Amino acid sequence: MADKTFFCFWGGLTTIGGNIVEIGYGDARVFTDFGRAYNPANPAGMPDGLIEHIQSLSGPVGVFISHLHLDHMGAIDALPASVPVYMTKGSALLHQALNEPPHHGDIRGVAYKTPVSVGGIDVTFYETDHDVYGAAAIYVQTPDLKLAHSGDIRMHGANPQINEAWCTAMRDAQLDYLLMEGTSFWPPVPEGEESNDNKITQIAESEVPNAVEAILRKHTGIAFVNWYPRNIDRIIGLAQAAQKAGRTLVLEPSAAQIASRIVPDLKYVNDAQGLSPEKLLMQNSYANFASIDGYDNADAVYIHSNGVPLGPFDPAFGEMLTRLEEKGIAFAQVSSSGHAPPADILALIDKIKPKVLMPWHSTTPTQMIPVDPNQQVVIPQLGVDYHAAI
Repeated sequence: MADKTFFCFWGGLTTIGGNIVEIGYGDARVFTDFGRAYNPANPAGMPDGLIEHIQSLSGPVGVFISHLHLDHMGAIDALPASVPVYMTKGSALLHQALNEPPHHGDIRGVAYKTPVSVGGIDVTFYETDHDVYGAAAIYVQTPDLKLAHSGDIRMHGANPQINEAWCTAMRDAQLDYLLMEGTSFWPPVPEGEESNDNKITQIAESEVPNAVEAILRKHTGIAFVNWYPRNIDRIIGLAQAAQKAGRTLVLEPSAAQIASRIVPDLKYVNDAQGLSPEKLLMQNSYANFASIDGYDNADAVYIHSNGVPLGPFDPAFGEMLTRLEEKGIAFAQVSSSGHAPPADILALIDKIKPKVLMPWHSTTPTQMIPVDPNQQVVIPQLGVDYHAAI
């Protein structure tokens, strides 16, 4: 393979996350994303033999992370210390602000649209809109291959125009392969049944502050909120909602550390002592769920906004609802997914028009059926080397 590019998949083919693809040219190797597949009932380990394989490589190696969600970067702590991990400058800043593992000793922040060369392989981050700070798609080019890894993407976020710019760049590049995420593609639902996905109402990210403000004005007691703190757009929106509703946003220490690094002018406190509970919008991550017992439940509300547990597919979600009902705390959901629905994904594919589409990051990749009937689709398989020649 010294004079021809190949790539192979180590994970993420029929799971949400755990995406790892290896691209090789000569003795150089690049891996894009290095996460663990999300499965609350049985957390996935690393693919068998992957770390040993990386340790055996004799040429230059680099790992490139599209964004800092655990299903895309949660295994970087398993990498040998000698392997550099590249991510966008925004992701690197967020990584520094996190006070929980995984961590890796050689993190390198890279500006968008700035190629990094690993042997004969050039890798470039392109900005995308996802529900995490510093998100990117990854473009890989060798002398005989042009491949894009979409990362995770949505068109209903705060900045859909940056996704349009990425689409234009990838269309102009005339991609050989597009590895497209398919989180929103699920198996067909039997007639008469409702999918778990349909049980969660999704709105645009820009609509979140107003929706939260309306809930806060409806309830006179303490308000709790559970979201994923790596979503900086959400932190900003919650602070805006709290201020307009005459409440104070209270952040847990880990979220406060992120906010202080990335949005230092955010209006919040990290200590609720001395403040009237009815004037609070208090962060309550599920790890600290039991702390709600210390507050008066009269007309209290618990706002779930894409926090953990993520939804009805996680048994902990039902347990959370049961406990809130027992305590007489109202439950409200304000969700804006980080993933585009199927119609938006198919529209993106049709704009880019790669030579070959490879669906992954999906429980049902075969459901990703392009608008263009002439679009070539290859469902990736583990243990197969794919080559630049199509």
